[in-house]
Amino acid sequence: MDIKGFPLEGLKVLDLSRVLAGPFATRMLSDLGADVLKIEPPEGDVTRHFGKSDTGVAGFYLQQNIGKRNVCIDLKADGARELVLDLCREADMLVENFRPGVMDRNNIGYEALSKINPGIIFGFGSGFGSSGPNVHKGGQDVLAQAMTGTMARKADPSHPLAIYPTALCDYSAGMHLVQGILAALLQRQKTGRGQQVEVSLYDSMIAMQMQEAAMHMYSG
Repeated sequence: MDIKGFPLEGLKVLDLSRVLAGPFATRMLSDLGADVLKIEPPEGDVTRHFGKSDTGVAGFYLQQNIGKRNVCIDLKADGARELVLDLCREADMLVENFRPGVMDRNNIGYEALSKINPGIIFGFGSGFGSSGPNVHKGGQDVLAQAMTGTMARKADPSHPLAIYPTALCDYSAGMHLVQGILAALLQRQKTGRGQQVEVSLYDSMIAMQMQEAAMHMYSG
């Protein structure tokens, strides 16, 4: 079968995410053909400086952001909100992973954006979701591994607890976020309207242990 082009070709994504889960999701959207514009603060994404590099930019950053275009916008500066709103008028998707409520406090959350662009799909990732006792805590991969019991899953029970050497929770959340965004795109074809898609590191790792959870719940 001869397939020409990419499935998301022509779609525009604004990427306000940082570190890994969000940038990994938008990297996958870019790989599928979307035009991703990464918006960074003046100091840049912190992962630019993860490890040493002869080019001055860490390989970690390059891997997660290859294929994207970049622009610097200081969201705290005068006129920044208006600039983001202008970009959102033409965007199909926006992805961010600030703590819950940050975008709303800056008046660029989903409610505000959907008024100027009803078709926009707003992808939001966090550590623990937008409700619950840990809503205002910053999310980290290691915390999600520990709090969901993932860290306790090991082949030999006699081995001490240890973190997974790869960022399993971030990658899981990023993949779940892309799945939600793609489903929202299909729904938009039917309704003409976008929606907010939300994932968290915690929920993603619970979902990845559904087999173990089912065995525990139904084993009496």
